[in-house]
Amino acid sequence: MKLRLWMLVLLVVVGSLPVVAATNFTQRQKITSTPRGVGAQFGNAVAISGNTMVVGARYDSTTASQAGAAYIYIMSGGIWTQQAVLLAPDGSVADKFGYSVAISTDTIIVGAFNDDSPQSNAGSAYVYVRSGTTWSFQQN
Repeated sequence: MKLRLWMLVLLVVVGSLPVVAATNFTQRQKITSTPRGVGAQFGNAVAISGNTMVVGARYDSTTASQAGAAYIYIMSGGIWTQQAVLLAPDGSVADKFGYSVAISTDTIIVGAFNDDSPQSNAGSAYVYVRSGTTWSFQQN
């Protein structure tokens, strides 16, 4: 009985992660941009990989009303600085590019759930790859 209890305690201790309650969070920086259009919803989707962050603004109206955009920031010296703005190469009204974002090292995927290719509101995922400080569209 003692052996079983000891094994159970060992399993619980080794097979779990500690939960830590933090009570003193301090805002270090507020990330803002100049998305175009009232209610651009900058920040509706956020992803971080290393020192690179991508922020979606699904109602950004840079290319067309609510076509959407994704903003890229780089952390340097503890400060996030805007590096680029991604726009769908075929962006059109209400595509909502930037509704979802994902990043892994030098690759970003941006979702546009209302994109009309190949048919109305079919949706698309756009892939961008970084070379140096330049992000290039690869495919959707």
